[in-house]
Amino acid sequence: MEYKRIICVKAVALSLLLVVIFSVTSCRIKKHQPDYNGIDEFVAYITSNSDVEIQYWDTDLINKDYQTANIAIYIGEQVPLSKIDSVRVAANDFLNNNPDYFLNNYCICITVKNRIDKPGFAYARFANIERITIPALSEGGYPKYDSLCAVEAFVSEEDLDYLAGLDDIVSLRIHPFNLNDETFMLECLSAVRSMNGLNDVYVADEWYDCFNDSDIECIVHSWLWTE
Repeated sequence: MEYKRIICVKAVALSLLLVVIFSVTSCRIKKHQPDYNGIDEFVAYITSNSDVEIQYWDTDLINKDYQTANIAIYIGEQVPLSKIDSVRVAANDFLNNNPDYFLNNYCICITVKNRIDKPGFAYARFANIERITIPALSEGGYPKYDSLCAVEAFVSEEDLDYLAGLDDIVSLRIHPFNLNDETFMLECLSAVRSMNGLNDVYVADEWYDCFNDSDIECIVHSWLWTE
């Protein structure tokens, strides 16, 4: 009888030990699981389906009361626009394939940056609103598109062929790496002229007259990017 009692006590102790181990392990796993402020599926899809190596996601500025999402992605070194734009393409694919996903009702801006530890350089922004940037505490009311089709990006000569072939952008803000090169300006103008579906193009003051006096069908805006 005493032997059975000892076996029983040991079994109970072992069970309690296993419960403690399981609880501690679960807490550790939970602690180390990424928390993307409720957009984990969205993040996982873009990370797996874009052509850039994403180092870090910053999803702190997601406001569920105002339905706004300011998202920052850090990718490190500069890569061609075609690779950076794959973030936008992947995001649109996910939202289109998941029409009931709550972010479809949000004003979204994804900023692709190059620094994590210090204030960084933004390569591009992709948004579903004309204004592009979203205040952290916005009251909403901005005209909203059904996809991330408003783009703000630095553009170099190697990006022009890709840019000219885009047909799913309605608003483009161009930041040239070489602002004072007239040949490059004319090449950008040619690329913009080839884009189907573009309604608005924003260019630096130095380029405005050239774009505005051309025969492109979209509306030309003079605009300065302050970041």
